[in-house]
Amino acid sequence: MVEIDTGKPLPARMYGWYLGGKDNYLADEAMGHRCSPSTRGCR
Repeated sequence: MVEIDTGKPLPARMYGWYLGGKDNYLADEAMGHRCSPSTRGCR
């Protein structure tokens, strides 16, 4: 069985979070707040 590291943000889950999806974790949301899809890179 493969375990998911929910403490590490993943681009696919961050993208889902940007679109208003519900299948993401706190790490994805936190990084989503730091990164903007309209900018290059993260703060």
